[in-house]
Amino acid sequence: MDIAFNSYRHVNIEYTNAEIRAILKFSFVKGKSAREALREINGVLGDGTLSLRTAEEWFRRFRAGENNTMDKPAGGRPVTTNTDQIMEYIE
Repeated sequence: MDIAFNSYRHVNIEYTNAEIRAILKFSFVKGKSAREALREINGVLGDGTLSLRTAEEWFRRFRAGENNTMDKPAGGRPVTTNTDQIMEYIE
């Protein structure tokens, strides 16, 4: 049985990237193509919510065995400045 997502279209909820990826993963497990998942997600959440390139990339990752849909920790140098102190100097 397919869920009729169109019936939820009136709900105005914001979704995180990880939540969109979880929806993609669900579609992948159901045997849908990346393009089908894209149409369904954009049809419900609005055009531009997801790009075909992103959908295809995540389907490739799922096929390769990646299961985690959460954002990875940001890389790079950690913030070491004290913004409050800088604001005091400016004022």
